[in-house]
Amino acid sequence: MRGDVMFWACAALLLMAAEAVVPGAFMLWLGIAAAVVWLLVLVFPDLGVLAQAITFVVLGFIAIQV
Repeated sequence: MRGDVMFWACAALLLMAAEAVVPGAFMLWLGIAAAVVWLLVLVFPDLGVLAQAITFVVLGFIAIQV
């Protein structure tokens, strides 16, 4: 499996697991944003690293504002 797919899957799992240790809902939303980017990378395998990072940042800002 490709490295970027594994990175986003691990990032999502680690951020969601960190939510269990750290109180609050901050890490959960970032974990959800990482999971969405992971799904996008699975659907669109030619998505560049910069586009992945920008998507994560934008989704993170949107998720935290909700």
